[in-house]
Amino acid sequence: MVRGGCVPILVMVRQKSVISASDWKSMLPDMSRVPEALKEDFMAVLEKHSAIFANELPPGLPPNVLPCRAIPLEHGVRPIYRQRHRLSPLENEVIEKEVKSLLDKGLIQPSISPFGAPILFLPKPDGTLRCVLDYRELNAVTIKNRHPIPRIDDIIDQFRGASVFSNLDLVSAYNQFQLQLKDQQASAFSTPQGHFEWKVLSLGLTNAPGVFSRAMYDILSPLMNGPNRCIVAYLDDIAILSKTPEEHVKYVEMTLKLLHDAKLLVKLRKCHFFQPEIKFLGHILSAQGVQADPQNLEDNPADGLSRLHGTLVKSASIVVLPALSPSLMDHVVAAYSADSRFTDE
Repeated sequence: MVRGGCVPILVMVRQKSVISASDWKSMLPDMSRVPEALKEDFMAVLEKHSAIFANELPPGLPPNVLPCRAIPLEHGVRPIYRQRHRLSPLENEVIEKEVKSLLDKGLIQPSISPFGAPILFLPKPDGTLRCVLDYRELNAVTIKNRHPIPRIDDIIDQFRGASVFSNLDLVSAYNQFQLQLKDQQASAFSTPQGHFEWKVLSLGLTNAPGVFSRAMYDILSPLMNGPNRCIVAYLDDIAILSKTPEEHVKYVEMTLKLLHDAKLLVKLRKCHFFQPEIKFLGHILSAQGVQADPQNLEDNPADGLSRLHGTLVKSASIVVLPALSPSLMDHVVAAYSADSRFTDE
């Protein structure tokens, strides 16, 4: 009971999932490629920025808000609501766990929005189900954000001359940016557990790649242009390039500082440092040039070759489309019909 004259205060504690100063080293990836003469300096760089290393997002809203709206609607559009689909017991179990997790993390909230998208399910390679949101009708009336997504062939050109590579993995990248308040109602979706709306950016929205690219460009542009250019970024794929191991330490430090200043979290155990080659956007890039990922060629030669030659041959995607594997064709259909996981892991 609150006594007269007292003012009640609600204190909210944000639980930390960030790796502590004492145990972040236990999450290090393979460091065997780091030259022994540079290892001490490089470890000092990682320790300096260890506050941004995390395994998952901590509960609560991320500190960053998108720099522009993600769901601006065409003039005169009425709220779009689609009745949810009937779910199997297994699907209901999956969505119940997903909703609870997102609520616990503070990424969604109960909604009374007149908007509503239904849920679909796609099979994962391991046989489990992935929740997706069917935003097709909402996307059709959304004013498109035309912030340019980098061309893959332009990105590949930037790798020329580099011989040392690292790449960084952000934790649930899209979910590290809050939606602007005006967009939250339009993001609503219905489940057997209730009606909810996103507080953070979600996959599946037609403008998600554009607004995310804009946000990341605002953060990383000092190292993407000009004399200090040492990184390339395609959505949440961030690669650091250098000609020598010595300058690579400097470039990793500069990149981590930008991410640290922006309070973006990095999944340390999924990063790769000081590599002679890296996989990037379906290619293997090294000092020797560009080649198709052998895994793609092994699974289906047409898939792998289309990824490589699509940057070199005009209309290659049209020519090779009939030869694509059923799994990739299914992915293309799914991308157009319901391009959204609930969480961007």
